[in-house]
Amino acid sequence: MWRRSSSWPPAWPSIEMSKAPILVLGAYGLGRVPVGPQLFRVEAPPATKLILCHHPSGHHSVLANKPDPKTQPIILFSNFPK
Repeated sequence: MWRRSSSWPPAWPSIEMSKAPILVLGAYGLGRVPVGPQLFRVEAPPATKLILCHHPSGHHSVLANKPDPKTQPIILFSNFPK
């Protein structure tokens, strides 16, 4: 259920990526999101809907909202090297 999109805020490089909605898993206030076979902790309550982005480089990022060309994304998780 991946969708292709090229919309990305102007401050970020224009890239194509796949996006899919995901649900935060967890209990007792600990939120985790599935990225591939692993679960990663995010600062979001369980049952929150987030956006999982799969980049052409193979990296993943989790956004709080759908990308909006007018604003920078709120990134809750990314495995891009720093």
